[in-house]
Amino acid sequence: LEATLKMTEMSKEIRSRLTTARDMVSFTRREVQHVVWDLGTPLLNGVELHDGLRKMVTLLAAGAVPVELMVVGPAVALSSACKHHLLRIAQEAINNALRHASAKRIQISLIYAERTITLKIVDDGVGFSVDEVDDREFGHFGLRGMHERAVKFGGALSVNSTPGEGTVVQVVAPI
Repeated sequence: LEATLKMTEMSKEIRSRLTTARDMVSFTRREVQHVVWDLGTPLLNGVELHDGLRKMVTLLAAGAVPVELMVVGPAVALSSACKHHLLRIAQEAINNALRHASAKRIQISLIYAERTITLKIVDDGVGFSVDEVDDREFGHFGLRGMHERAVKFGGALSVNSTPGEGTVVQVVAPI
């Protein structure tokens, strides 16, 4: 991308798209390093979960699939581990919707209640059979990783999907 951006004979629109792609690849590389080491993410530096999710949605807004975020209720201070794992679960669910489900729309809901926090990611993609894919002992690290992350902070994750009908990933955790 860097070499291509140095070319002088390209339209302003193509240069803009390549610059966006380069920036997203750079950000993703840094994020992968953080995930590999299970470190915190710059998206949560000094902010609450809903702000980190907003930053992530803004980064994804450059893509072709619209991602909407809805926050319900007054924000509640969460532990850094809870914020970290909820953000990573949202990130994995969104990545799955984009990479595997051919989703055309993704909605994220973050619901602050008196004693619980609920994170819900809904996509309108192709869906899948949860029984065939949700093999926590052998297979799909994405779903297994989301389940394991939820358990780390006392949450419960559910994945509901039917072929042809999209997917709903939901985490409910105590505050």
